[in-house]
Amino acid sequence: MDKLIKVLELLNAEGINASIYDEDYKSVKWVNPKGDEYDILESDIAFCEDKIAWFQSSYEDDHLLVTYENGIRFQWVPETYNPMFGCECIYLGWRKGALIFIYLEKHDIYVCSIKGTEVKRHNFHGDHLCIGNDYVSIAVYGFKDRDEVELLSLPDLKKKTVSLDCADKLGLRPVHYLGNV
Repeated sequence: MDKLIKVLELLNAEGINASIYDEDYKSVKWVNPKGDEYDILESDIAFCEDKIAWFQSSYEDDHLLVTYENGIRFQWVPETYNPMFGCECIYLGWRKGALIFIYLEKHDIYVCSIKGTEVKRHNFHGDHLCIGNDYVSIAVYGFKDRDEVELLSLPDLKKKTVSLDCADKLGLRPVHYLGNV
């Protein structure tokens, strides 16, 4: 099933009058009773078997991650320094039964693992990362001078430090995040 249609059906079942738009990008949009417009980009939806998740934002800087698993709804507000500075979804996908949500806010990138209602998170001050099958490789500012990066295992987010050479051999050398990973 098309993930935009599935999100639309779930929102409509909640009493939200949403619509699908296909302008510069495909998205689901609606306006709440206070006049705030919400948007869910197609790229910010993850669908796997009986699980679906999405990241939604509004023009008034209201950010929310929503999951439905086995018909049970869970929502979580991403931690941000200041929501007015934005919150951008870098990656959203299911790994080993957990939802992996990676997002950028003003000062940090957050790597989150969500299973049921448990949210694990790791944030770092940097702009280099690489998303692999079993690990996310992250690098804080100045990592090249130290010749090391951190690997976060998926989905438990256990951290270990490795050399850049090791990250290269694993195909996990962090690259600068420019809006596409």
